Amino acid sequence: MDMIFEQISSQDYMPHGHCYFWEPYILWSHAISDGIIALAYMAIPLTLIYIFRKRKDFRFIWIMVLFAVFIFGCGITHVFDVVTIWNPIYRLDSVARIVTAMASIGTALVLVKITPDILAIPTAKQWMDVNEELKAQLAALREKDRTIEAFKEFEALTETLPQLVWTNLADGKARFYNQRWYQYTGLDFEGSITGALQKAVVPDRLPEILDAWEQALRHQQPFEREMCIANRQGEYRWHLGRAVPVQTASLTGLWVCTLTDIHDQKLQTRVLEQKNRELVRTNNDLDNFIYTASHDLKGPASNIEGIAGQLQKRLGNQADETGEMLLSLLGQSAQKLKHTINDLTEIAKVQKNMEEETEVNFFSEALADVQHDIAPVIEAAGATITAQFEATTIPFQKKNLRSIFYNLLTNAIKYQSPHRPPVIRIETRTEEKYIRLTVEDNGLGIREQHQEKLFRMFKRFHTHVEGTGIGLYIVKRIVENNNGRIEVESEEGRGTAFHIYFPL
Repeated sequence: MDMIFEQISSQDYMPHGHCYFWEPYILWSHAISDGIIALAYMAIPLTLIYIFRKRKDFRFIWIMVLFAVFIFGCGITHVFDVVTIWNPIYRLDSVARIVTAMASIGTALVLVKITPDILAIPTAKQWMDVNEELKAQLAALREKDRTIEAFKEFEALTETLPQLVWTNLADGKARFYNQRWYQYTGLDFEGSITGALQKAVVPDRLPEILDAWEQALRHQQPFEREMCIANRQGEYRWHLGRAVPVQTASLTGLWVCTLTDIHDQKLQTRVLEQKNRELVRTNNDLDNFIYTASHDLKGPASNIEGIAGQLQKRLGNQADETGEMLLSLLGQSAQKLKHTINDLTEIAKVQKNMEEETEVNFFSEALADVQHDIAPVIEAAGATITAQFEATTIPFQKKNLRSIFYNLLTNAIKYQSPHRPPVIRIETRTEEKYIRLTVEDNGLGIREQHQEKLFRMFKRFHTHVEGTGIGLYIVKRIVENNNGRIEVESEEGRGTAFHIYFPL
């Protein structure tokens, strides 16, 4: 072994410096550059070793080992290039170069073999794209988790509701029924909502319900129907079924459906409808009776009035003081009886006039007609009437509109203040969904505690003037029968304002 080492390291040759003629510039430029190259080559394996220690998961770590040996060998050859300038150990230099050459051949062959695998490694951009896609998938998974949690909370909440609740997808497949569904119907889980309805809904209404349900699913429109649902004992109860489509980020075409028990309300409604029909019939009978009775009583009342007049003419001065007083009372009673009969007739007419078709009426024309009819009353009272019609027309029954003006104007004049002539202001204006008619006077006014009773039949608060207290009742009934309302503002001694709201 020693003999081989001596043979390899023998200095039988002349140093490489002779080739440079020991020219310092040439000699040192080669020595320094080869030295720097050797240091760089030897530093690279150290870096590869550091990478290996930090990234042991690197798939091609063994190729790094071959690269390290090859690069280290290249560094050794440069070291020998420096050494042989002065020390001609060319045999040892040859051994190092042979080892380096073998390492380079092995590295090159392996590199060629694994080049396809290396090229298959994703680029940095591809890794970033994959990373973004993974982030998006992660976000979607988190959203799905939140949706699942929300569904769990929703399903838990439905257990506290009195309704039967289920959810299904746009294809009609059921996802969930709450416990009240199972407890009420006694059915097992049914994957098809149509199948569940077929088992639960009363058969004679089933085709209509299923058709409406299919239409709602097809057009993605809310579903609402009243239906009879059988309980576990086979008894049917009325329910209000509602279903609405709900869009979520992770689940599209979801439907939330409820069945609310309305059986008791349904029965009560039927009873109320029956009672209402009976009341309508009774009311119509009463109206007809009043109208007929008032019509039939007009003749006898006129006869009494006529008889009283004839008696007064025939007796003339022959009647004593008591007889004259009795004849006068008889005439007054007959007159009051006629007024009462006329009022009852007007009340009956109010309802009958509601059956007339509405037409477009001008407020100004209706007012002018009434002013013409009561012109003597207006003149005798010295009344001033002003009108300002911002809203000029209204669809209404002509007779009823005229009756409103007639009663309000005659009331304003009848209950005038003794200290001033009547001033009546009339105006109309549009307010939101109403036309407001205001009739305001400067008459006696009404105490606040009496205003609630103002519109009652035969109710009067000033007895020093003639009247029956029927006019305002008629006005209120006309207005309310047309879905309107009447309000009053009044101050005793200052006057009264009536506000009538006609719906548009």
